[in-house]
Amino acid sequence: MLREHGTFEALEVMVKKWHKQSLGTNRSGGWYTKHVLASQFHWSKSMINSAWEWARSRNLLRVNPIHKEEEAKLVINDSFELCTETGSEVDMSGNIEAQ
Repeated sequence: MLREHGTFEALEVMVKKWHKQSLGTNRSGGWYTKHVLASQFHWSKSMINSAWEWARSRNLLRVNPIHKEEEAKLVINDSFELCTETGSEVDMSGNIEAQ
């Protein structure tokens, strides 16, 4: 450092600050019959009828080829997670040569 800077007082300092914010969304669903919505998810008849009207208006109804019941493609779970991270870091380095 004496050769490079002419003094031992020189020191390299790196300061790093960061702020990270992320938003993750997760949606899950599938094709459901009215029976499944009532028995497994405990939806009321009114909720099921509204879901069927919504699915019909978006062409999201089908007849299952195996059991021949009408099904609607619905999102059952829609969740999100917001993560905010803030921090700072100081890194100091130097070297010395002695003879």
